[in-house]
Amino acid sequence: MIILKNGDIRGRKFNEWYYKEIEKVSKFDIFSQKFFFLILLILVGLYLIKAPRIAFFEMMSGPGNYLGLEMAREESMKLAGFGYLTYIFEWMRNIFFPLLFSWSYFSSGFSKRTILIFITAVFYSVLTISKEPIAMLLLCFFISYALKNKKPLLSMKLLLFGLAVVLSVLLIIVITINISQSLNLNFIAILFISILNRIFIVTSEIPYYWIVYFPDIHGSFLFGASNSIYSKLIGIDFVPASNLVYNYIYPGRLESGLANAAFFADAYANFGFLGVIIISWLVGLTLALVHFHFININKSAFIAACYVCLYIIFLHLLSTSFTTTILTGGIIIIFLLKLIFNISKRTTYLFQNREFSA
Repeated sequence: MIILKNGDIRGRKFNEWYYKEIEKVSKFDIFSQKFFFLILLILVGLYLIKAPRIAFFEMMSGPGNYLGLEMAREESMKLAGFGYLTYIFEWMRNIFFPLLFSWSYFSSGFSKRTILIFITAVFYSVLTISKEPIAMLLLCFFISYALKNKKPLLSMKLLLFGLAVVLSVLLIIVITINISQSLNLNFIAILFISILNRIFIVTSEIPYYWIVYFPDIHGSFLFGASNSIYSKLIGIDFVPASNLVYNYIYPGRLESGLANAAFFADAYANFGFLGVIIISWLVGLTLALVHFHFININKSAFIAACYVCLYIIFLHLLSTSFTTTILTGGIIIIFLLKLIFNISKRTTYLFQNREFSA
């Protein structure tokens, strides 16, 4: 019914929206971007003050200390004891900076503001030496570029160029981490293979261990206990499933480590194969509803940026559960930001009209 109402399965409705010009940017958009950027700069400063360890600085001062870097990375990402600030700092990497960069790019192209936002986003993302935020930020750039310039999103040239850039950046990060090693061609080849292994092999290997661990080794399925919010609602103890699987794969390596896996692994750990079927259907339904919602509203710079950001957020399903993606992963956050922006814009417009009438 949704497909019949909004465009056939070949995507005519999406093509109309995709190739439509972005609406003229208002002064309120520019002001909102500057205000949002100012808030993020303050939060970056707060992170630098609050974080007990910053992995990037430790990497620069003591390269080659792999265990120390892994522990610093865990501490700089999790920020145990900081409550809701932990979520905000994570949203900055995965949602706020990509959204603001894309919004600014759709509004003014490669302006000084856009470049400054991108540099700040890269700086903040590398502080944890996690490769995923950088890859996602670069992906945000390529999708935004394709959408703004009406390039085919699945263009082979664009895909190959994007893959080459992302892999190059990841290779530079890994080389920097291993700077104490002699940088010969053989060493670089090993690092490149390890990156490809992390992207293509580990992403399928980790879910396998989840299926091995639950329920046979753990003793039972979790029945929702792997989600902290849901477990509180139904009154059961929270089970850190990702941490349990990590310690099963790497015994004695890092007690607080996480083995994040694709959404279907978490569904299986909770409800078995029935959970996989239900969650897969829910993922498809959510993707369709979100997609059709955005292509049926006006294509402003902010809406286009939200669409790009949601595109990236849904990719997180490759390494996190469906409920996490919905609740704290960013989908609800994007819709809340959209609501706040629309209310603020409408209120400003009404206030200006009253002043003009008076």
